[in-house]
Amino acid sequence: MTSNWNRAALVAGLFAAVWSVPAYADSGPKISPAVAKPLLEAQKLMAAGDLKTALDMVHEAQAVPGRTAFDDYEINQFVANIAVGQKDFPTAATAYEALADSPMLDQDENKVSTLSNAVILSSSIQHYQKSLQYGDRLAALGPLTYKVQGTLAIDYFDLHDFAHAKDLAQKAIDGAKAAGQQPDPNWLSVMVNSQMKSNDTAGAEASMEQLAATSGSPDAWANIIRYGIDHWKPREIDAIDLLRLAVVTNAAVSASDYTFMAGLALRKGYPGDALTASRHGGSAPGAAAKAATDERDLPREEAASKSQKGEFSVQLAEDYYGYGRYAEAEAAARRAIEKGGVKDPGEGHMVLGMALVGLGRPADAAQAFQAVSGGTGETRAAHLWMLYAQSKSAPASASAH
Repeated sequence: MTSNWNRAALVAGLFAAVWSVPAYADSGPKISPAVAKPLLEAQKLMAAGDLKTALDMVHEAQAVPGRTAFDDYEINQFVANIAVGQKDFPTAATAYEALADSPMLDQDENKVSTLSNAVILSSSIQHYQKSLQYGDRLAALGPLTYKVQGTLAIDYFDLHDFAHAKDLAQKAIDGAKAAGQQPDPNWLSVMVNSQMKSNDTAGAEASMEQLAATSGSPDAWANIIRYGIDHWKPREIDAIDLLRLAVVTNAAVSASDYTFMAGLALRKGYPGDALTASRHGGSAPGAAAKAATDERDLPREEAASKSQKGEFSVQLAEDYYGYGRYAEAEAAARRAIEKGGVKDPGEGHMVLGMALVGLGRPADAAQAFQAVSGGTGETRAAHLWMLYAQSKSAPASASAH
């Protein structure tokens, strides 16, 4: 299986720089004068930012007959550097592979950097075996960086070596966190897929959560939401809450998922949510008429809630939420929590948290979700909402627990 990795992310750490040209060193290999001349001109042009003309000069150097291995090594450094500057990564990959395969590499004081770039660029053009070969040579020189580990994890995954892929992906994720950086979503995807292939469902679930919270990807949110609906045995209200999360994250769930949401919402008496589902492609026959009647009755229900037990207020909060009336939903939820007498004590905190998200108060929302206790479906839905809230209040803190 070949995955659709984000190739741009794989090479995001590569930067162009101006190479020095050791044309007449006192000892060691020297560049042929006929090659050095156009390379020196290319160097000046690169410093001036004219990469296109610099590349023309490099092509002149490539046309010189009788070149030595050292000439070709220096030429390929220029080709690689200019290609990276032009974001022509396939050309850069070919040049870096030539550098890594050259007998001159061992004499290069920058060979660790050269091999690191060869690993990343070879992987970006799906030369996985070459990338792994360069990774082995790099590991013999010292510890691998977390970016190289993440790249090798992708290579192993696409070669169906899921054990190595999982191990290196975890090391890359841990290394990024230790450096105060967000893990690359590609590495998290490797973790999820490798865990699934290894039947590590608990690990895959945690990784899916982390991927969604870290990347914010609509596809990643859809994957964990669909997983939850299929595996957590959610009650109707829990499923509604998961699909409400699909709405706010713009998760790439299907029209049939929103039809499912609409049916549940109408059955529970929340036509506002059914209308929301219909706006996202779901089928919700009769929802508009029911919503018109229901919303017209809300002032009467608001007045009645003052003398009713908490259960009445929590249902009112749910209803308000479906219409996007978040301030009123917050007030009703807080009233339900204060009064008590709610059949499901976690529901008040759950709808309070969702209302606070809608009001743009993610830090307060996260605290509300932490107070949710109940069955697996409810607590897992609250956990996903909390991850989303944390990602909006402090992205660096968002991670699966």
